[in-house]
Amino acid sequence: MKYIKHLLVLFLVSIVTVSCDDEEVSYALDDLSAPTDVNAKFDISQDEKGLVTVMPTANGATQFEVYFGDETDETPTILNPGETATHTYAEGEFNLRIVAIGLTGLKSELVRVVTISMDAPENLNVDVAISGTNPYEVMVTPTATNATVYDVYFGDMEDEEPTTIMNGETATHIYAEVGDYTVRVVARGAGAATLEYTEEISITGASNAMKFPITFDDATVNYEFVTFDGASFEVVTNPDLSGANTAETKVGAITNSGVAYEGGSFELGTPVDFSGDNKTITIKFWSQKEVSVLMKFEGGVNDERQNEVVATHGGTGWEVMTFNFATSATKSYIDGNQGVGEAFVPTGQYSILTLFVDGGGTMDGTFYIDDIMKAAVDNGDPLKLPLNFDGDLAYAAATTGTTFEVVTNPNQSGINNSDTKVGKVTNNGEQYEALTVQLDEAMDFSSASKTITMKVYSMTAYPVLFKLEAGVNGERANEVEVNHGGTGWEELTFDFATNARKSFVNGDGENGAPFVPTGKYDSFSIFLDFAGTTAGDFYIDDIELNGNGGTDGGETSKEPTTAAPTPSAASANVRSIFSDAYGDPSAVNYYPDWGQSTQYEMVTPGGNAAIKYSDVNYQGIDLGEEIDVTGFDKVHIDVWSGDYTSIDFYLISKASGEQKVALNVAPNKWNSLEISLKDFTDQNLSLNDIFQFKFDVQPEVGGTFFIDNLYFSKSGTTTGGGTDNGGETPSGTAPYSPINFEAGGYGANFTWNVFENAGNPALEIVDNPSKTGINTSSKVAKFTALKDGQPYAGVESKRNADLGDFKFDASNKIVKVMVYKTTISNVGLKFSEANGEAQLEILVPNTKINEWEELTFDLSGSIGAGVTGVITQIIIFPDFQDRDADNVVYFDNITFGSN
Repeated sequence: MKYIKHLLVLFLVSIVTVSCDDEEVSYALDDLSAPTDVNAKFDISQDEKGLVTVMPTANGATQFEVYFGDETDETPTILNPGETATHTYAEGEFNLRIVAIGLTGLKSELVRVVTISMDAPENLNVDVAISGTNPYEVMVTPTATNATVYDVYFGDMEDEEPTTIMNGETATHIYAEVGDYTVRVVARGAGAATLEYTEEISITGASNAMKFPITFDDATVNYEFVTFDGASFEVVTNPDLSGANTAETKVGAITNSGVAYEGGSFELGTPVDFSGDNKTITIKFWSQKEVSVLMKFEGGVNDERQNEVVATHGGTGWEVMTFNFATSATKSYIDGNQGVGEAFVPTGQYSILTLFVDGGGTMDGTFYIDDIMKAAVDNGDPLKLPLNFDGDLAYAAATTGTTFEVVTNPNQSGINNSDTKVGKVTNNGEQYEALTVQLDEAMDFSSASKTITMKVYSMTAYPVLFKLEAGVNGERANEVEVNHGGTGWEELTFDFATNARKSFVNGDGENGAPFVPTGKYDSFSIFLDFAGTTAGDFYIDDIELNGNGGTDGGETSKEPTTAAPTPSAASANVRSIFSDAYGDPSAVNYYPDWGQSTQYEMVTPGGNAAIKYSDVNYQGIDLGEEIDVTGFDKVHIDVWSGDYTSIDFYLISKASGEQKVALNVAPNKWNSLEISLKDFTDQNLSLNDIFQFKFDVQPEVGGTFFIDNLYFSKSGTTTGGGTDNGGETPSGTAPYSPINFEAGGYGANFTWNVFENAGNPALEIVDNPSKTGINTSSKVAKFTALKDGQPYAGVESKRNADLGDFKFDASNKIVKVMVYKTTISNVGLKFSEANGEAQLEILVPNTKINEWEELTFDLSGSIGAGVTGVITQIIIFPDFQDRDADNVVYFDNITFGSN
């Protein structure tokens, strides 16, 4: 028999296009597109013959070409959609390539690198996890040695057909009901032997206890309504998106059979507390008939008296009903008289809420309820900006998918380190979840300043959309979307003067068009991870218009409260200008008199010295001598500002004058910036006689920024004892890799150029937003793909400089890139020759969101290709798609290898 060694299947998806220069706009066509979602039903016989069966699939494909990769100058096998091809391989490794062809002739490609083994599967490990957001959903991720595919059985039906997945894939399944189930996984290779794994799981369903507000939208909460005397209950999707409840979310459905005093009770895990002034409960209620609703509280924690309030629904669909237990409550019936019907004011805590629809009447039919919550006390203070959540006010008028409550700041750190109240927003993981706030005093956008600031806490990076709902006088709804970096508390700035767009209005052809609000708005909505599906608890605070206001610990921080990050470069490789880590030269003047308006102060955030420049127009630093920095690679500076996102930074040479680069500053946080000295020498600046620095913010004068750790550095070891290179050793030869954006490594010292991305915001080198999984490195690249940018918006290294000169061969043909994305889309990669000739780009989609994933690009087709074949530039398209919103993509650890 043949012993066919090892089976590995690797997916690579690419778009086949005509090779083009990076300056050309020919990466995609506006009205035509190549086939998408290229895949294949793939199997290998277990008869020791290496027989492969392939049925390709794709959206928009009219024909497929299949190349099995074991012949030179192979003629493809042509298949129509739905047809299957078989092929027998000899021992070895091959590229199985499928080309999907669309009606217009555009092509998309799927490559599977296959090396086959007859060895039995070994080391089968299976991760079985129940979803944290849906207790009925299970996720099964198997891995094994020598396994090609895995047949997954979920155990909830007879004669079950397995779900078959490949290495690196996850099978998901939603059970219909609670119970105990056996999950079975069968690992198969090319031989007859298999390996099995079983695990017993218990699907308990929703088990979390109810508490106010009761929204019916949290799949983990048990919304049991214990009915009596004929009533029934279920949780359903809102059947009537109108009136006081226009959201397509879950609601409770109470069906009366027509018997007097039928109803039901909710048991609360957190009792309702009536000890304070706030004794008002609101509920959204739907009925097409006028009907009385009785709300009763029972289950007093300390045997408090049962009591109730009756209110009348007008029969107009969704209405908000109010039950005021401070003024309208009466004693409920209990055995014996005991004052039944007498006025009563509850002051204790109650764990059971009971509802009667039509009380003692006999009205039948189905009624809907939603958003049962405790209203806030009207203390006479109007709800207006700024909002810091420290008052007793009704902050949230409505939620769409989310839940909201006011809590004590659970993450007292960074720019929000006070023990005060904040808003807690819980996303369920659906698109377009929102919190809506109705103000008593409208926001006025008639002035030139139209900026909203808001602090948001999240450890996940995502877009945040701030929407002004229809104005007081019918003004157009509009919105601004910005990105949160996932670093904890960040202050986000929403500039409605320059970045607002028209919100979606059904039938309006100008949706998404630029817009500048000039009227008054008394309602706004906040979308955390706007069109995404990020679930979890997030926090908001200090919502201000034009940066004014804020009290009681909620005041917007205009100064850093923590020290800048401690530098890691070895002192032997540093020429320090200002830094506690390395010392300061005695001759330096940090505040020379150049006629500036800027004010200077030495401060100590977090106990570490920093320089504060305020009321800035421009500011210099005089070194007191001429220094030669030709032996250094870059200049480092840490910058913090709540006022500036871009600051011009100059090196000044005695002989060749001054040249600048723009420092891109994320607001209200320390930004550790590494600027390649090539950025200055490329502008013909001499480095052998540097004697001054300069900062310039004109014409945006009057603001403040802070600096620390200003020094020149060169490549070398770090004080931390490692290179933080993602597990790879720097190559030292072209192609220079790994490109890991760490100090002393490659990438951070490259000259990156962003193209076809609207305003082309610069590529940022930032802290890793998620040091988990396969990527625990410190620094990564952050690319913001703008909504108005082209699908092929991208970033490129400097040609004939950064990457070095090399040719693709068998040793470097496989390029791997780690990505962290919040949306599924293609990542594009291509390379350019020294003469500017761009080679074929390859597109590979990510399959995971909100976690690091390594994508593999097979550049075998570039071996010997091109005019010269000498590669000097890498070009990356992080989010190759049409976008409805700005998308942030992080990438890191780009490596070159043979497999």
